[in-house]
Amino acid sequence: MADLFDNRYRYKNDLGVGGCGRVFLAEEEESKHLVAIKQLNNRDKKKQSAIIHEMQIIARFDHPNIVGYKHYFIQDELLYSLIFIF
Repeated sequence: MADLFDNRYRYKNDLGVGGCGRVFLAEEEESKHLVAIKQLNNRDKKKQSAIIHEMQIIARFDHPNIVGYKHYFIQDELLYSLIFIF
């Protein structure tokens, strides 16, 4: 597993693993903010595109019971979503 994601998020430790992927804690190199990043296990480009579209729709919502979407990137053919900034 890489130590640096999207050339700016440094891996710290795993937070959880599920059927669709895993979530890990990382530190943004410049600001030193801690972030939660979700790694999705699907490498299918068409499915990744559909997931990105869904994330863009979710980003419009502002509700405490909906996990926020901040940023996405693809690295080593896997889709990553920055979902929380601490």
